[in-house]
Amino acid sequence: MKRTLTLTASVLALLTLSGCTGVTAETKHESITITPGQTGTFTNGNSTIIVGGDPTDAPVDETTYLSDARADATSSGPVHSASDADLLAAGKAVCDQLTQGVDEEKVQVKLAGTTLTAGGADAIAIVEAATLSLCR
Repeated sequence: MKRTLTLTASVLALLTLSGCTGVTAETKHESITITPGQTGTFTNGNSTIIVGGDPTDAPVDETTYLSDARADATSSGPVHSASDADLLAAGKAVCDQLTQGVDEEKVQVKLAGTTLTAGGADAIAIVEAATLSLCR
């Protein structure tokens, strides 16, 4: 009993000396109000947002596109056997359709002259990979 009491007192003394007597959390709420149609840079405290202006496109990443399309496609499907050039052409064609306003779910995916089944794993893999890495 005496050992437990001494141990408890020692631990409390160490915690007190190390400054671990309590935890204080400070929260701060920042908000930025923008009127519809406003453009520019808006700052409040540590928060900054830019509205409007010329968007900066992320760079096209063909390597990531090829890797992601193959990783998400069916293992025995045409995506795995397609050449890089054919797979890139399919992805770029997807981007062209999306730019023309075709809904992502209605994009026709052609790979090496063959139309893939709409909604199939291979078509979805190409559309998703293209959307993330090729389309700008």
